[in-house]
Amino acid sequence: MTATAETEFLPAERADPEQVEQQVKNLSSNPIIDTVMRALPGMLAVLNGQRQIVTVNEEMMRMLGIEHAREALGLRPGEALNCVHADQKPGGCGTTSYCRTCGAAIAILAASESDEPREGDCVADVRKNGRVVNFQFRVHCCPIDIGGESFLLFFLRDDTAGKKRAILERTFFHDMKNILQGVISMTSMIRVSSRLTAEQMAERAERLVEQLAREMDIQRALFSEEVSYNPSFRRIDIEKLIDDVRSVLAGHPAGKERAIQVSIEEGLELTTDPALLRRVLLNMLINACEASEPSDVVKLDVSGVSDGVRFSVWNPGHIPEAIALRVFQRNFSTKDGRTRGLGTYSMKMFGESYLKGEVGFDTDSEEGTTFHVTLPA
Repeated sequence: MTATAETEFLPAERADPEQVEQQVKNLSSNPIIDTVMRALPGMLAVLNGQRQIVTVNEEMMRMLGIEHAREALGLRPGEALNCVHADQKPGGCGTTSYCRTCGAAIAILAASESDEPREGDCVADVRKNGRVVNFQFRVHCCPIDIGGESFLLFFLRDDTAGKKRAILERTFFHDMKNILQGVISMTSMIRVSSRLTAEQMAERAERLVEQLAREMDIQRALFSEEVSYNPSFRRIDIEKLIDDVRSVLAGHPAGKERAIQVSIEEGLELTTDPALLRRVLLNMLINACEASEPSDVVKLDVSGVSDGVRFSVWNPGHIPEAIALRVFQRNFSTKDGRTRGLGTYSMKMFGESYLKGEVGFDTDSEEGTTFHVTLPA
């Protein structure tokens, strides 16, 4: 075994190169393993007790972009895939703080400890062809004994396209429904409300229809790496924009039973793309509501800062450290279901890449969690 190295999750020790070489030879001459590697569809590798690859099938080799299996032997899965976190600790794949929320690492650990098959979802940012690409894998680990030695059959299924399609269907149609519901509500109020004039309500409905059109372009930019969004910057009325956001939030399941407390500093001026800012603020509020109890109050604060305007959304919840590391990673979510994982990612992408601002958060077990976006005035 190699010397003990620092780790924040799984053991860092590796088998000696001579031991790996012997394991490779033993497996290559094993007729059962040979049949399994040839017959089973999908990406498959065999891992030794130290999570190192000792054999791979051809489909896994194609995924890894290698011509010879030897290029992957002795590596751990994240290292072979070029996961962006695999080289952050001397111990490699499985030993960083990020690995504590990695579905593959968790499945490997669970299968090894229970000696039972385990599955998990792995969201990985990997270096591929000179850029970082996000993948969604379904992982299946199955313990197996070969010649008195324990190994893991490590199956990968690339679910990236399916995940993207499922999220698109959920978010696109859900967001469209919320906006259209807002338009319907406004037009209905024209007949029954005496608080607002018909002109005021028509103006609100017009803004929602405009938001609907812009949302189409936003969705295309969010789900296609080849399509970009062209921001339309103009001076905005912050109070009206917040009013629009609250109208849409009122139709969202997370916002129906939550009280939203809004504080807006007077005299603020801001030039930005209102459609993108609405999207960022809506996601911040939805996340805050989902992290709160129905009796909790979610706070939205808008204030001036030296370099622009800051929008802050607070809720009393706390984000654990391991989760906090991945908050802005595409497709990563702590919520159940495969149609999650773009809310905080889109906050970061739209708030910084398109609106030229700064998006971040602070979280504390006693003080709660605040997400904020600071935009240049």
